Amino acid sequence: MKPWASEREFVVNEYITLKLEDDQTNIYIDGDLFIQCKLVKYNYEGLFAPPNDYEELVNWCTCYPSTKYLNCDQTHIPPEVEFWAHSSNLQVWIENDYNLNILNDHLAFSLLKRLSDLGDDKAKGIISQEIVRLFKLSAYNVMHFLLEEDYIKYLTDTQINELLKLTNYDLQLDRMKEKYLYFLKELSSYEPIRVKKILNNEIRKRFNEENKDLIIFITREGIIDCLNEEAKIELLLEYFKGYNNDVKDKLLVFGYFGYLEYEIQRDLIKDVFPNNIYPVPREVISSFYNILIELSKLINEVKSQSELSYFKGLIDKFLKLFENNNLEGFLNHNPKIVKNFVSPIIDNILKSSEATKEYILGRTVRRPKGEKENSPKLYFIEDFLIKIQIEKSDIKTFNEIMDSQEGIDSQLIKPLILLFENEELFEFREYNYGRNVYEFKDKEFQNKIVVILIKEFLKSKTLRGVFLNEISAKSNKLEELADLRLFEIFLDNISPEEFKNYFRDFLELFGDIFLNLMEKYNRLKLDSYWTSSFWFDFNGIYKKIGEQLSQFIKQRILDTITKNNHDDLLFLLEERLFHALNKEDAIEIFNNSKFDFIEYILNLSKIHEIDPDEEVNNLIWYFPLKLDAYISKYIKKSLIKIINKNTHEDVEGIIRLSLHDYIDNKVLNSLSKEGGILYFKTFSAFYDWYNPVMIDEYFNDKTREEEILRIIKNMKNKKSKY
Repeated sequence: MKPWASEREFVVNEYITLKLEDDQTNIYIDGDLFIQCKLVKYNYEGLFAPPNDYEELVNWCTCYPSTKYLNCDQTHIPPEVEFWAHSSNLQVWIENDYNLNILNDHLAFSLLKRLSDLGDDKAKGIISQEIVRLFKLSAYNVMHFLLEEDYIKYLTDTQINELLKLTNYDLQLDRMKEKYLYFLKELSSYEPIRVKKILNNEIRKRFNEENKDLIIFITREGIIDCLNEEAKIELLLEYFKGYNNDVKDKLLVFGYFGYLEYEIQRDLIKDVFPNNIYPVPREVISSFYNILIELSKLINEVKSQSELSYFKGLIDKFLKLFENNNLEGFLNHNPKIVKNFVSPIIDNILKSSEATKEYILGRTVRRPKGEKENSPKLYFIEDFLIKIQIEKSDIKTFNEIMDSQEGIDSQLIKPLILLFENEELFEFREYNYGRNVYEFKDKEFQNKIVVILIKEFLKSKTLRGVFLNEISAKSNKLEELADLRLFEIFLDNISPEEFKNYFRDFLELFGDIFLNLMEKYNRLKLDSYWTSSFWFDFNGIYKKIGEQLSQFIKQRILDTITKNNHDDLLFLLEERLFHALNKEDAIEIFNNSKFDFIEYILNLSKIHEIDPDEEVNNLIWYFPLKLDAYISKYIKKSLIKIINKNTHEDVEGIIRLSLHDYIDNKVLNSLSKEGGILYFKTFSAFYDWYNPVMIDEYFNDKTREEEILRIIKNMKNKKSKY
């Protein structure tokens, strides 16, 4: 008996059920909604046998492991058929013992993780083997993701020991040593005793090798911080004292000096290092330390007027010393001073009297007459100013401001936005695929005050303009996250209908803000591995913005091509902003008489070379199903033209970018004999080089080239259908 509960529900096994809801296929695990299916993998039988004839090979081209999704130019698939396809795929996946070749990698991995948590021993065994395999690939972003998401908990002690024995691999290459050290650092939080002992030995080995690049890597990545302070100081002092001749370079370039406590730094400057280790005289650095020490002693004791006067004098000396000498670089290379010495001073200043704070605030904000506008500022004073503002922008203060207002007006906009600068008020909420979004820790305050206020601002045309202009001004300051937090909050709480009503008259301003925020988020790289696709998967963001921003995205794309701005176009692609294009705007880009977009992308990929060690760049991921339905025929026309030029570099570029997803039966029959031969040979050679196991699933070694040549003969004299 088939495991159907009804025509809209399919029970796969005791854990997994699929439901067709609102024409969407949803996966439920243990009764809870797990994920919404978006793409259908099909023809998995083709994974396990080589093609025997032309028709099989043509079919294979459309279901290769990186291309096993239904082509988007096909007739629309009824939801019921798509539901059946998803159900069938999951049923086959389970019947084949969770074979990772059958489902999309990310979906399979996520399912295995959830099933393991529910006690499925088979799933736990498979996911642990896959985790070990991924760790051995030694990609930083993959390691970071697996460790950050706590996948290490699925490993047995034996498997962890297997990973710790990576020194048996070829560690003669610096690249392998770096990856091994990074892995140990990340793993140290899970197995601190065992791993830190190994890590300590590895760090000492690398220092003894006197390999500057590796030692830079150890300090830059914070691997050295895995040692305790005593071991770290011993190691660094030994290194410094042993190589006095080039100590200047080691300090300035590597920044080791900053990993020592300030008292030790002071002693080293006085007793060990030459006078010219920085482009700053020794006496200046000594004065710098002396003033810092006096400030740290005095800060909690500023009570009387005389003490305040003395404190002001120290601040004046300190700022004068900093501004008249090149101490900016000195602090740049001293993260330890900022973290362990300067930051506590800031915290103490915040606890001190209002007179003290007001003096420092005035001294650093209002420059003395005649002082240059661009004279350097002290980093920790800038931090202090930010903290002063945050102190004045907590929930209690905001509520007091609200109580003092008679109604909702523009006077509440700035205090509200100021709240979003206070990171202490926020926490991350886990969202799909391991991503996090910001929300207030105080949910009642967020839902009953913040969200309601934002909607009130947006309802009023006058307040809406002020509100958006404030966000726009805020987004120009790259280092602040207030605008991003604010954007996430209100997009997450505004319905599509509200969005249309609020922004109908402000689309241009909203569009500019939106693009600026996308670029800002991309540059900040807040979420490491997932950052580039954060906005694509954010809760309903494209449903709310929809195609209303299409004209702005289209113009931005056209401008980047006209101005040949590679970085900007890559940003638009990586941030999935192509998803906002409507049919007309998409066709204008992909069927443009002035340029061929696919050719432009291929040329762009030549400039930004793809590292063979990295994952094959999949351009098709940048286009959603809806957009693909509009543009696929234009992409195919471009591909036929490019392949028939018979240029190996361009054909390999098509494969590298996974544009061969578009090469179906019609396209194959439209290729010239020379173009077809080049395409198949390049395809086979590329995957044979990139992953021979992958290609050998489809061809055996003896018949591969002969089979391709035989197939290509059938293409001769075929007329193009495009």
